[in-house]
Amino acid sequence: MLVIRREQMDVLKEHVLAGYIDRLVQHVRRAFPADYRALGESAVRERVEQAVARARELDIDAERDVARFVDMTFMAGPEFDREPWAQPILEDTRSSASDRLRRVQVSAQRNARKRGRGRR
Repeated sequence: MLVIRREQMDVLKEHVLAGYIDRLVQHVRRAFPADYRALGESAVRERVEQAVARARELDIDAERDVARFVDMTFMAGPEFDREPWAQPILEDTRSSASDRLRRVQVSAQRNARKRGRGRR
């Protein structure tokens, strides 16, 4: 019988997470090329790591949902989740993570339209 010690499992988890972070950084490079160039890879990686950690705090853990959360940090700002229009939605854990992220994206679009009209 194969026995995996806790230390071995922790190393495996870290390796898997590092690979996921690498994939997210490459996703940002493709999806947000101007931000990637302006920030540079190390700053993008740091933002991705922070976003992944914050998503976990908000009980967002499915890879697809975490990737959407990371996208929002580039679309709406690195601390969008603390904005008055986003925070109550994201902290409402009665809804699924996917539903909360969908609602936040709608709210972000609504806020962007309001700001756009106010500038004209």
